[in-house]
Amino acid sequence: MSLNAYYDKIENYKEVCYRTNAETGEQEYEPVLQTLVFYSMVVDLGEITEKNIEEWSFRLWLYQRLNGPLMRAKVTDDDGNESMIEYDLTEEMIRPYIGLRVNVLSTSRAKWKTRFFKMADQDFNSKWRRVRLPPKEDDECESSQ
Repeated sequence: MSLNAYYDKIENYKEVCYRTNAETGEQEYEPVLQTLVFYSMVVDLGEITEKNIEEWSFRLWLYQRLNGPLMRAKVTDDDGNESMIEYDLTEEMIRPYIGLRVNVLSTSRAKWKTRFFKMADQDFNSKWRRVRLPPKEDDECESSQ
């Protein structure tokens, strides 16, 4: 099934949802909007409302605590050196997108947390556990005499 987003209920959506690319001059989606659309599947919330914005914030906050910041930006220092910085997506950044709707089924916090922590547990068991296994006896280094 395709992921569909609807912006028409966002206040001033033409100004909020789009920006002009400085290099190409073309219109493109705002990075925060793109992130919210794609991560609506991770947080299991199909719309952003005044009533559920704290829930969006909580779920994204928890996701970012376990997986790292969702946002990245290129910055240039005083000497002209470019680098990438990472930063968290916050409620303040989400608020302008109240009215965004995505074809994602919204679930309760309890159901979402169960699914989220099950996925985190599976991720731990498949990746991190292998890294932490002690070496086999035949893999240990012999001391030189």
